[in-house]
Amino acid sequence: MVAIEYVGQEKKLSKVIQEKYKTLSYSNIQKLLRKKDIKVNTKRVSSDIVVKSGDNIEIYATPQMLEPKSPNLSVVYDDDNIIVVSKPLGIEVEGFGENISLTTVVNNYLLEKEQKSAVAVHRIDRNTRGLVIFAKTKLAEEELLKAFKNHNIKKFYNAIVVGEMPKKQDTLIAYLWTDKQKAMSFVSSSPKPGYEKIITKYKVLTYLEEDKTLVEVELVTGKTHQIRAHFAFIGHALVGDGKYGKNQVNKFYNQKTQALLAKRIEFCFDKTSPLEYLNKKVIETNQNLI
Repeated sequence: MVAIEYVGQEKKLSKVIQEKYKTLSYSNIQKLLRKKDIKVNTKRVSSDIVVKSGDNIEIYATPQMLEPKSPNLSVVYDDDNIIVVSKPLGIEVEGFGENISLTTVVNNYLLEKEQKSAVAVHRIDRNTRGLVIFAKTKLAEEELLKAFKNHNIKKFYNAIVVGEMPKKQDTLIAYLWTDKQKAMSFVSSSPKPGYEKIITKYKVLTYLEEDKTLVEVELVTGKTHQIRAHFAFIGHALVGDGKYGKNQVNKFYNQKTQALLAKRIEFCFDKTSPLEYLNKKVIETNQNLI
């Protein structure tokens, strides 16, 4: 348990707590309130009440909630408009649990440099490693989101898939629908109601021992779990993929998370874009799958 003796103007309880514990997310505070793990003047509260100067606040939170372990930040590129970092395994881009999120780590880093906070303009899965782009300004955020929508940002991944790919390179075309409640994507070879067209390019980098292939993947379209679902659909699931692969195969390879890395980003902004200068940059993580 930790305690706060509040001094100041009337303010929401969540604001007071976050001013003291900056890494404690709003969602975690709501979780504590639902469990009545916060007391104000010795009384348990279950809503985000207004507290007054002189109120005593007691918070019954885990040490991990209050001071989550922050991973080392690998900054790949940084300028006045954007910052690109290489996300490690096992961290959410924007987390809502007890563990610290990549966004929090990035903004703590910027705070130390006396810079304003940044926002992530895209996501990768918790168990996918690699590059994530953050916008430092509203203009940069708008330009990046527009570029993603217009396919002016190319994202290249490295993946290890089960089996030997039959072609050295190929363009895979199919249709995908995501069940948001199950957080699961389904692929069809032909159009269906609700399914969206997906295009996934790949080329073989090397054939590995134990019947595996290391491939470079380019996402032409970027749908939820597209790489994982698409390769599983053609019979070459990612090694370690517990959602789209087979448990017995993953046990054989002793791989518990999908072998997927967001390796490289290429920008193709219009000449009129204020971010056009990024077209000349090579942005690539030094992380590798093998």
